[in-house]
Amino acid sequence: MSLDQLPADYTGPLALVVSTDGIARAVRMPDDSPAAPVKWLQDLIGGHFEGIGGTSGGEPWIAYLAEDGEHLALNVRATALARHLGWLGHPADYLLGTVVFLGRRGTEETDVPERVLALAGTAGVQ
Repeated sequence: MSLDQLPADYTGPLALVVSTDGIARAVRMPDDSPAAPVKWLQDLIGGHFEGIGGTSGGEPWIAYLAEDGEHLALNVRATALARHLGWLGHPADYLLGTVVFLGRRGTEETDVPERVLALAGTAGVQ
């Protein structure tokens, strides 16, 4: 699924989706069933996914990306954003493929924090 194909009528948490070309779009995730967000993430990311995360400005965040992204393009903008947010991956690590940023409260996804959206511009995300 590409950014152009993302439906605009979902009512779940607000996510920031960053594609490998550096273009980002804030969209709502589906919430019509417990499995809907997982299926949406799998379709968007291209299969199984893993999460990275942290806390920035006191707000927890999480980013989902392909679990096995070796065949995917580097996502330089999402990597820069994650590093601005405090991600401490190995200096040679880069995020690959489409990356989806969200907020986090306990085990629940929430709207992507305002700080993440603000830093997206600083990190060069369009």
